[in-house]
Order: sequence, then structure tokens, then C-alpha cells
Amino acid sequence: MAPTSGRVVIDGLDAVTDLYHVRRLVAYADAGCVPPNRLRVVEYLRLVAGARRQPRSAAIDAANLVGLDADASIETLTDDLRQRLPLAAALAAAANLVLLDDTFRALDAPARDRVFTWLVAARERGTTVIAAANDPGVVEVCQRTVVLRAGRVATLPVSDALDRSAPAKEFVGA
Repeated sequence: MAPTSGRVVIDGLDAVTDLYHVRRLVAYADAGCVPPNRLRVVEYLRLVAGARRQPRSAAIDAANLVGLDADASIETLTDDLRQRLPLAAALAAAANLVLLDDTFRALDAPARDRVFTWLVAARERGTTVIAAANDPGVVEVCQRTVVLRAGRVATLPVSDALDRSAPAKEFVGA
């Protein structure tokens, strides 16, 4: 979608006029967007990695990172495991900018810890990660955090926003 105002610039490229080039720099993961195909996990992830000129091993690495059986058929995965597939695809793409939209909710604790470790390492390699999540743990791995309430930036301090007794909030990290 074209912005209604302002500009979006990614790695020096205008995201509207240079859309083709920008798409090659960005990986997006939405836990609700799972491919409904009959491929095995590794086949799908190799397609994604190959399209981004990543080594075939990136597919296995990404599957292991999020706790997926690489040899499993996508159609046989449980709903929770299927929700991990877009995150694995984004990680396998090894993009300059990774956008994660509530992809942590389907992860168990060990997979979540591995992904958070990956996020920190990716940041150190120069990858920008923007994550929208309802998981307060995201705050711990982000350099910057914005708290949103009903789609608007909240004015309360992050420490108050982390109060678990308060109504649920959304955390966005970069």
C-alpha cells in the first residue's frame, strides 16, 4: 500500500518508486499467513531461501530455530506449528529488514529463547528487526521500544507498561 503521506525509505531506496528492489531487502512474517500447500517444511523454506540467494542450509537452520520438523508435511502440522512457518521463512530469507507481526505467540519457551537469541545476533550483524508483539519479553531484546495502546503511542513509561496487572499492551521493538 502506498503511504497516504510522508515517505518510506529502506536502505536508501524509496519503498514506493523502488518497490521491486525494496522487496528483495525485506522479509515479513505474520503468524496468520501460512501457505496452504502440500510441500514439506524444508521444501517451502528452501524455496524462500533460494529466492533470496541464501544457502540451502538456511532452510534447515530456520526450521530448527523455531522448533519445526524440517521433514514434516506442512498440511500435517498442528495449528500452533503452522503458525511458526512464516517466522521460519522470514529468518531463512536473511533480509536486511525483518518485519515480525505477532509471530512469537506460537512459540514454546525454548523456541522463543532461540529466536530472541537470533534477533540479538541479527541486530549485531546489521539487520533491522521490527517486531510487533504482545510478548513483554520482546522488550528485553530490543534497542528501542514503543508501547502502543489502541494503535497510538502510549505516553506511559515502558516500566509501567510492563506491569502485568495492567490491561494488555502491544510492544514494538527495533
